[in-house]
Amino acid sequence: MQKHRRLFLQLFGTLLLVPTAALSQQAGPRVPVGKRPPPPPDLKEKTPPPRKGYRWVPGRWVWSIRRSRHVWIPGQFQGHRS
Repeated sequence: MQKHRRLFLQLFGTLLLVPTAALSQQAGPRVPVGKRPPPPPDLKEKTPPPRKGYRWVPGRWVWSIRRSRHVWIPGQFQGHRS
Protein backbone atom coordinates (compact mmCIF):
# COMPACT_ATOMS: atom_id res chain seq x y z
CA MET A 1 0.00 0.00 0.00
CA GLN A 2 2.85 2.38 0.87
CA LYS A 3 4.47 1.62 -2.48
CA HIS A 4 1.29 2.59 -4.36
CA ARG A 5 0.98 5.83 -2.41
CA ARG A 6 4.57 6.83 -3.17
CA LEU A 7 4.07 6.01 -6.87
CA PHE A 8 0.88 8.08 -6.93
CA LEU A 9 2.60 11.06 -5.30
CA GLN A 10 5.50 10.90 -7.77
CA LEU A 11 3.11 10.71 -10.72
CA PHE A 12 1.00 13.56 -9.36
CA GLY A 13 4.09 15.73 -8.78
CA THR A 14 5.30 15.07 -12.31
CA LEU A 15 1.93 16.02 -13.76
CA LEU A 16 2.03 19.31 -11.87
CA LEU A 17 5.58 20.20 -12.88
CA VAL A 18 5.34 19.51 -16.61
CA PRO A 19 2.65 22.12 -17.46
CA THR A 20 4.31 24.75 -15.23
CA ALA A 21 7.65 24.27 -16.95
CA ALA A 22 6.00 24.56 -20.37
CA LEU A 23 4.19 27.75 -19.36
CA SER A 24 7.32 29.37 -18.00
CA GLN A 25 9.14 28.75 -21.29
CA GLN A 26 6.30 30.21 -23.38
CA ALA A 27 6.00 33.37 -21.31
CA GLY A 28 9.17 34.84 -22.76
CA PRO A 29 11.69 37.02 -21.02
CA ARG A 30 10.52 38.80 -17.90
CA VAL A 31 10.99 42.55 -17.72
CA PRO A 32 11.79 43.85 -14.22
CA VAL A 33 9.15 46.23 -12.89
CA GLY A 34 11.46 49.25 -12.80
CA LYS A 35 12.79 48.53 -16.32
CA ARG A 36 9.54 48.63 -18.30
CA PRO A 37 9.78 50.62 -21.51
CA PRO A 38 7.34 53.49 -21.97
CA PRO A 39 4.16 52.67 -23.89
CA PRO A 40 4.05 53.40 -27.62
CA PRO A 41 2.12 56.46 -28.83
CA ASP A 42 -1.65 56.07 -28.74
CA LEU A 43 -3.21 54.48 -31.80
CA LYS A 44 -5.59 56.57 -33.87
CA GLU A 45 -9.08 55.16 -33.57
CA LYS A 46 -12.09 56.17 -35.58
CA THR A 47 -14.54 57.44 -32.98
CA PRO A 48 -18.04 56.10 -33.69
CA PRO A 49 -21.05 58.44 -33.65
CA PRO A 50 -22.34 59.34 -30.16
CA ARG A 51 -25.03 57.24 -28.49
CA LYS A 52 -27.60 58.61 -26.11
CA GLY A 53 -26.82 57.62 -22.52
CA TYR A 54 -23.27 56.51 -23.31
CA ARG A 55 -19.87 58.13 -23.48
CA TRP A 56 -16.88 57.11 -25.57
CA VAL A 57 -13.80 56.04 -23.59
CA PRO A 58 -10.73 56.11 -25.87
CA GLY A 59 -8.36 53.16 -26.13
CA ARG A 60 -5.21 52.92 -24.02
CA TRP A 61 -2.02 50.94 -23.55
CA VAL A 62 -1.79 48.57 -20.56
CA TRP A 63 1.15 46.48 -19.39
CA SER A 64 0.67 42.73 -19.89
CA ILE A 65 2.55 40.73 -17.29
CA ARG A 66 2.04 37.54 -19.29
CA ARG A 67 3.44 38.99 -22.52
CA SER A 68 5.98 41.34 -20.87
CA ARG A 69 4.97 44.17 -23.17
CA HIS A 70 2.31 46.83 -23.63
CA VAL A 71 -1.01 45.71 -25.13
CA TRP A 72 -3.57 48.02 -26.76
CA ILE A 73 -7.08 47.99 -25.27
CA PRO A 74 -9.47 49.44 -27.87
CA GLY A 75 -11.93 52.23 -27.04
CA GLN A 76 -15.49 51.44 -26.05
CA PHE A 77 -18.79 52.99 -25.09
CA GLN A 78 -19.66 53.10 -21.40
CA GLY A 79 -23.04 53.93 -19.93
CA HIS A 80 -23.22 56.94 -17.64
CA ARG A 81 -25.80 58.75 -15.56
CA SER A 82 -26.88 62.17 -16.65
